[in-house]
Amino acid sequence: GLLRSLAAQPAAGLQDNCRAIEKATESLARAHEMFFATLGSVSVPREAVIEEAPNGSLYQTNHRSTGSSFFVPRTSVQLMGEEQWEFARKSVLLDELYRQAVDNTPNVVAAYFNADEPADMNRYYPFIERPWEVYPNDLDMKQFNFFYEADAEHNPGRKTVWTGIYADPAGRGWMLSC
Repeated sequence: GLLRSLAAQPAAGLQDNCRAIEKATESLARAHEMFFATLGSVSVPREAVIEEAPNGSLYQTNHRSTGSSFFVPRTSVQLMGEEQWEFARKSVLLDELYRQAVDNTPNVVAAYFNADEPADMNRYYPFIERPWEVYPNDLDMKQFNFFYEADAEHNPGRKTVWTGIYADPAGRGWMLSC
């Protein structure tokens, strides 16, 4: 994954790639802010197909070749109010942003969005075919460093943050996140 790719690079190239990842992350943050600011005025795309998995979790059933996956663990489904359902259906609009971030930024192997209030939700590019077989059914985003190191308590200035190395819950091996 990212670590193998980074380890093979000279230090100067590594620093340049980290800067490029930081800039891409900052751009994604601005795009997310715009997305949430306009969420109420955007209509639900037809391609937003979310269904119940065999274990009671929710997942997106389409966009296998071009988009990201969407997952809500069974333990969070009952916590979803209308606002979370609206986000779930409209978040498919973030797919192109995530695809571009991965395709256009060296050493980036995934782009994602996680929420935890009131329900844990995950949108992850590239697409995960059967996310209920990858993620734990009691997924708690607050337990992962990529979530809490960037939250309001740990990062009140909302600056770019690099995590330590962690085992990716999406099954992609050892990762670090920006």
